Amino acid sequence: MARNTELEFNDNQPSGDRKGPTNIQSLFVPFQQKLAGIDTPMQRAVLFAEWISQIDAEQASVAFSAICVHPSLSKAADDILLAESAFLSLLEHHWPGEHLAYTRQAAAYHDQEITLAFLQYPADVDDTEEHLLVPKYTSERVLTLGERKALAAQPSRRKIEMALMDPHPDVATKLLDNPKLTEADVVRVSAKSTMAPSVLAKIAAHPKWRRQRTVQKALVNNRLLPKDYALTLIPFLQRAVIREIARDNRLHESVQHAAGLLADAVSKARTAAD
Repeated sequence: MARNTELEFNDNQPSGDRKGPTNIQSLFVPFQQKLAGIDTPMQRAVLFAEWISQIDAEQASVAFSAICVHPSLSKAADDILLAESAFLSLLEHHWPGEHLAYTRQAAAYHDQEITLAFLQYPADVDDTEEHLLVPKYTSERVLTLGERKALAAQPSRRKIEMALMDPHPDVATKLLDNPKLTEADVVRVSAKSTMAPSVLAKIAAHPKWRRQRTVQKALVNNRLLPKDYALTLIPFLQRAVIREIARDNRLHESVQHAAGLLADAVSKARTAAD
C-alpha cells in the first residue's frame, strides 16, 4: 500500500507526552487493571480518552490497531472492555480531536490500515422525521414529541410496542433506558429495514444495548445504520460474522473493507500464534 503523502506524518507534531514503551502489551496491562475498577461505561470512555491522549501518536496508532483486533482474537474480558471504552470515547467525541488527527497521520505514514479504517469520529446523522411515518399512539390525534417521549419511558408493554416503531431519536433515547425494554425488542428495531438511521445510531451508541451480540449483528447487517456507527461494532462480532460482513455487497464499501482487514489481521495473528 502506497503512503498517503497528503497525510504524511511529521514526527515533530505534538502528540501527548511522547512517552510509553514500545511493547504495546506493557501499555495495556496497567491501564486495563485501572479500567476494571471503573463502574460505568461512560466513565471508562472518558478515562480511555485521557489515557490515549498522553501516548505518542505513533504508539497510539499501533495501540488502536491492536485494540481493534484483540476482542475477536482473544475474546478476553479485559480486551473487550478496553475496546468498548475506546469506541465509546469515539462515539462521544471524548478522544481529543487534535490527537486523533495526529494518530491517523501516523497510521497513514506507517501503513496501519486497521487504524485508518476504524479510527474516526462518527458523522452527524440526519434526525429529521418529516419523511417517516409516526405510529398512531391514539386514534384521537397525533401526539406531540413530548408526549411520545413520556410514553416511551413508561413501563407498559403496550406503550413500549408503540414506541418501538417511532422514528424520532429523542423517543428512542427514552425507550432505550426503559427498564421493561427487552433484548428481543431492541433486536427487532435494529433489524427493521425501514427504521430511521438516527434511531439505529442511538442503539449503536447505547452503552448497554451495543454490547449485546444479537443487537450488534442485527445493526451491522442493517444497511440503514450509518457506516461510522457500524465500524464501532464490527470488532466485537464473531469471526465468522466478520467474514460475512466483508462479503456482503449490500453494505457500505467502507464497512466491508474494514471487516475484511480485521478478519485478515485476526487470521494472521492466529496463524502466527500456532
